[in-house]
Amino acid sequence: LGVYWETQKPKPVGSGNIPDGMIRLIGRYWTADSIYKVTLAANYSGKSGSITIEVKKPSKLGNDYGPLPNNTRRTSVSDVYNQAYNLDSIIIFYAGKYGIPPQILKADMQQEGNFQPAYRWEPFVDAVLIQNERSRYMDDDFRYKKTATSEGQPGVPTTHTNVYPIQYPQNDYSTIWERFFQQSRTLNPNAGVNRYPKGLWYSYPAAQWTKRYNTKLNALLTKKVKSTDAKNQATTYANEWLRDRYRNGIMSEGIAQTRSAVSYGLMQMLYSTAIDNRGYPFDRTSGEQNHLPEYLNITDTNLTYAIPFLLSKIKAELVTQGDGGGKTSNWTLGYEKTIVVALNMYNGKTARIASTEYPDTRYNWHYGFDVMVKVYQYLPQK
Repeated sequence: LGVYWETQKPKPVGSGNIPDGMIRLIGRYWTADSIYKVTLAANYSGKSGSITIEVKKPSKLGNDYGPLPNNTRRTSVSDVYNQAYNLDSIIIFYAGKYGIPPQILKADMQQEGNFQPAYRWEPFVDAVLIQNERSRYMDDDFRYKKTATSEGQPGVPTTHTNVYPIQYPQNDYSTIWERFFQQSRTLNPNAGVNRYPKGLWYSYPAAQWTKRYNTKLNALLTKKVKSTDAKNQATTYANEWLRDRYRNGIMSEGIAQTRSAVSYGLMQMLYSTAIDNRGYPFDRTSGEQNHLPEYLNITDTNLTYAIPFLLSKIKAELVTQGDGGGKTSNWTLGYEKTIVVALNMYNGKTARIASTEYPDTRYNWHYGFDVMVKVYQYLPQK
C-alpha cells in the first residue's frame, strides 16, 4: 500500500479533487479474502491524531452497468457466449491483482464498448501496421491471414454469438477501401453507418485528405460551382488520393484483415498490441493453433492482457513524474491527472512532454477525461 498527502486546493464534490491536506490511499488487496489496515498518525503545532484506513474487497461497483439508449440503466450484462455473468466481481478480482482502482476499469469498459464484447476493425491499423512490407501478419504461414478466398485457419469462432456492434465478418473479402468507404460518411455521405468519421482517423491521412478537400472546394467555389456539387467533387478528389496514393495504394489493393487489424473485448485490446507488447501468442501454421484473435473477446483473456497494459502506462507516467531514477511512488500530478494521462497513453496517444506554448497538452485529450467522468458512477460499495 502506498500513502501520500494530496496538496490540491479544495474543489466542489465530484470535481475529481479532494480537500487540501486529505490523505489519499493507493493500494490493492492481494487475495480475495484479505483486509488490510493502515494507521496514519500526524503531529502539528503540539496537536496529534491518527486514523485507521481499511482496504478490503468491495461487493460491487455502483448499482448498474451504465445507461441504455432509452435513458434507463443496464442492470445485467452478458459475455461473448451470450451468458449473463457478474462482471463486477471479475473487475474487482483483476483490480485487486494489479492494483488499479476497479471503478477506473469499469468506467473504461463503459467508454470502450458499453460493457459489450466488442469488435472494431481498425482501417488505418490495417493499412499502416498490418499490411506494411515487413509485417509478419501478412506472411503466408500466419494462421489468420485473410486472402481473396480464405478467412484463415482455424476460421472465425461460431460460438461467439454476442458481439457488438456487429458479428465478425465472414466470407467477406473486401479491400480496406471498400469496407472503409461503406462505413465512413466523411468519404461517403450515403454510408449506412458512420463508424469512422474523420475525427477517428490517423492524423496524417486526415490532414492530407482535408488539405485536398479544402483546396478543391475553394477552387470550385471560386468558379461559382454550386455548393452541393462543389462539396461532392471535393470529396471525390480527396477520396482518390486516399484510395489510390496513400501508402502506395494499399487501401485499394489490400484485402481487409478483419481478424488481425481489430480491437477486441471489454477494454478494446488491439490484437497486434496484445502480441507485440503483452505476450499473446502469435500463431503460425507450424506452431500453436489455439490463440485465435477472436479469443481476446473472451472476458478473462481480454482482461489478462489489457489490464497489465494499462498498468504499464500508469507506471510509465509515474516514472516520467519522478526524479529520473525510475521511482514510481511520487504521484506528482496527483491521482486524477496521472490516471488521465495513463488512459490517454492506453488509447494510443504518444506525446510524452507538454510543449512550452501549450503546457496542458498532455492533459486535455478528451479520452482520459471522458473515462474519469464515468468513474464516480462506479465507486466500490460494501
